[in-house]
Amino acid sequence: MTCHFVGWNCYTGSANEGRILLIWQANIVSVEVLQGSDQFIHAYVKELGSSKELCLSFVYGRNTIEERLQLWQDLSGLSFPVNPWLMAGDFNVVFYFNDQLGGRTVAAMEMVDTQRWRSIGLVDELSTSGSHYTWTNKQAAEARIYSKLDRIFKNEAWLDFFPQSEAYVNWDMISDHCFFIIKTITALNLGIKPFRFFNMWADHEGFRETVLQNWTKPIKAHGLERIMKKLMRLKHVLRQFYRRAIGDVVHKYTVAKENYQSSQCQLQKDPHSTDLQREERSIFETFSSQSRYYDSYLRQKRKINWLRIGDDNTAYFHACLKQRRATNRITSFINDAGQINEKFEDVVAHFLNHFRSIMGSHSTASAPIQRECFIHGGILSLDQQLRLMKPFTKKDVEAAMFSINSIKSPAPDRYGSSFFKVMWKDLGEEISDAILGFFDHGMLPDELNSVTLSLIPKVETPTKAVEYRPIACCNTL
Repeated sequence: MTCHFVGWNCYTGSANEGRILLIWQANIVSVEVLQGSDQFIHAYVKELGSSKELCLSFVYGRNTIEERLQLWQDLSGLSFPVNPWLMAGDFNVVFYFNDQLGGRTVAAMEMVDTQRWRSIGLVDELSTSGSHYTWTNKQAAEARIYSKLDRIFKNEAWLDFFPQSEAYVNWDMISDHCFFIIKTITALNLGIKPFRFFNMWADHEGFRETVLQNWTKPIKAHGLERIMKKLMRLKHVLRQFYRRAIGDVVHKYTVAKENYQSSQCQLQKDPHSTDLQREERSIFETFSSQSRYYDSYLRQKRKINWLRIGDDNTAYFHACLKQRRATNRITSFINDAGQINEKFEDVVAHFLNHFRSIMGSHSTASAPIQRECFIHGGILSLDQQLRLMKPFTKKDVEAAMFSINSIKSPAPDRYGSSFFKVMWKDLGEEISDAILGFFDHGMLPDELNSVTLSLIPKVETPTKAVEYRPIACCNTL
């Protein structure tokens, strides 16, 4: 091997009987094999000339459940000189029922060991794009079988070092398995972050006064246009209020937490000191308030409905945050020639062009309405028809506003329903009049008629815009 590939090193080992071949470029990384068997190689890797070091595991599972039992046991007891860990390979078993297409039905007993190993919580799957299935028997017609036997897993520490990493999966021209390309992507600076109202701002002293002082200033507009212009003007004031009165919520919470822990340690040294007890209570009050702000911030930013006080201390909680950040990204697409395009401008143009072509265009009914069909179906009573025609009231507007979840994703206006709920006593009358006015004259400002598209994958490993389903996030009003 080293004779034919100058500058490359390799390892296969007698334990795995040549089933796994590990190759690396010697002038880029150093590799130390830590553990191995006939089904896996576990190695420590360091990038030469830098501080980057990680653990990599490569798997080639045996064909039977009995033979793979040792594999799951070995993978559960690996040693790690450093924390970041990535594991990839052919496990020779499916993990879920939808991992096979064709052939006999997957039996639940085949996945017992895989699910037991996954339940330990050592790893999660790395985000992938491309083919869902990774192996085929290449037989003809009804005998053809596709399975997902190859997988890539990473631990939580991997996302700390490589938060933008993902894998591309595609079919090889010779092998019956897909190949994987694992890539780490450098995050781009996309400019200034757009304004976003956070619910916990309303809990700070001076918030209401700041809003009303700006809201009551005169503006040349009427109805909903007047409301939208006031909201736009208010954004700049709220940005300044955030910087001046609130600051970095995460940092303040961390400092308050450390101060409280320190005060508890000090009090242990002299538990009967009234001064230390008084100081500890004061610090605890500060910590409690910062905890509420931090809790509200996380609920809204990460859409974590199950969050409870103290959950932020658990490894599972932080793993959920990192996993959500890792999966909520689109960094590439596959063009018509089957090539991966990772250029930011091209990715943006690809998605914009696709959705512009299917949205906002006029369409006509494919067939005329057959009015005689209404006779045979359910028909509204006269009372029901009158109720549908009944004008909306201010109470209806208020009920609709307060029915919206306070942590719903904000749309182009970047104001969630919580802002309007908190300020309803002062602004509700004016906002209700503007909304009810729309039903009289039908005039809707362009800014209010815009939406933010949230893309939901239609398939497990989407590769292009057509494989995403757009969900429109409307303005709160």
